[in-house]
Amino acid sequence: MESYHTASDRGGILRLHDTRAQELGPWLDLVAVRGEGVVQFWLKPGEAAVTLGAGEEREVERIPEQLRRFLR
Repeated sequence: MESYHTASDRGGILRLHDTRAQELGPWLDLVAVRGEGVVQFWLKPGEAAVTLGAGEEREVERIPEQLRRFLR
């Protein structure tokens, strides 16, 4: 039986093929600059539909508390 890599990084290009979420661990901290992708979900009968979005927006304090006093 032949095996293949479901996720591979070659020359700065991440290629995914039939990749499951648990196989993406090594690449979770990467930022995509450009590209395109097709995401396909395989659901069992009765499972809720999946939607993709930008995620939950929240305000983040980027300046640590101990450095804020220097800005005054």
